[in-house]
Amino acid sequence: MNRISEDQFFMKLEEPDYSKSVLLDLQDRYQISTIDFLFLFKQGFALPILEKDIEEWLFEYDVFRAADGELNELLKNFRKMSETTDDCDDPFVLQDTLNGQSIAA
Repeated sequence: MNRISEDQFFMKLEEPDYSKSVLLDLQDRYQISTIDFLFLFKQGFALPILEKDIEEWLFEYDVFRAADGELNELLKNFRKMSETTDDCDDPFVLQDTLNGQSIAA
């Protein structure tokens, strides 16, 4: 008789490493830091992000924080990535309507 192991039904994850990797992937895909994403989302901005990705971002952030994930790790990795990108291509640059200047969200 074949014995069924837990590994056939469950995927073992190391936290906060797994949630961090998901968050970093989302930051890379949408070119916005998790902190900026959360700020804009909570302020009610319409974000050009798929609904399923918004839900995943919020969920993985909660898991990351519950597992004592360090926010500076997300920011450090995002800063490294953003140093190589052009700010003009950033879809999250907001237009300041008072003086016509672009400001980063």
